[in-house]
Amino acid sequence: MRIRNALLCLFIFASVAGVRAQELVFSTIENQPIMAVTAGIIKEVYARLGYSVTVLPLAPARAAVEASKGLVDGEVGRIFSFNQSAPNLIRVSTPFFAADTVAFARRDRDFAFQGAESLKSLTVARIRGVLNSTDLTKDAAQIHEFGDLETMFKFLDHGRADVAVTNRIGGMITIRELDLEDVVPLEPPLATTDCYHFLDVHHADLVPKVDAMIRQMAASGELARLTREIENKVGAGERGY
Repeated sequence: MRIRNALLCLFIFASVAGVRAQELVFSTIENQPIMAVTAGIIKEVYARLGYSVTVLPLAPARAAVEASKGLVDGEVGRIFSFNQSAPNLIRVSTPFFAADTVAFARRDRDFAFQGAESLKSLTVARIRGVLNSTDLTKDAAQIHEFGDLETMFKFLDHGRADVAVTNRIGGMITIRELDLEDVVPLEPPLATTDCYHFLDVHHADLVPKVDAMIRQMAASGELARLTREIENKVGAGERGY
């Protein structure tokens, strides 16, 4: 009886360990609708590989620290150079998403806009810790940083900044939710940036598998279809990571 019970306990332990081995936790930037889109895509990629993913939304800098210290299994999605300061992170070679970074302004603005060069003479609002926006706006005449899109767009609407810089998806959703009829996106976009998934070095064996799945989904058209589906859900108000 004791031997049978011991074997049963061993089986249960092994089963639980096996299940846990299939669970991964990735950090991402909080309060950003676009990150809900990228999280949804990555969850589906891993589901097809037999893994369950939990996404941990954090402030941008905190998310980067968690990933760089190996406290999570990786980062949902960031720009190509994200791992330059985090050697423990391995970039999956194939981008799985692309986003426009856009300057938003009031309709009654008193300046001409011709892209990134125009920012040099403008007061810019941006989200703290978002590397792409930080890089694109580094030469702005004056910079104000915020922790969330809602506060930033209210600041812009009150005329305290010339432009607010963020991704198109998050900006358009925030404008609609706050009913900011006088705020519009300016064209052309400041940049269109590929988004890459990053894994901790302890999961190096997963990198080629994830890359192959992203390539397969892109080639079949499934990635584009899935992206549109998730964007529509996020645009309708779903924020589940």
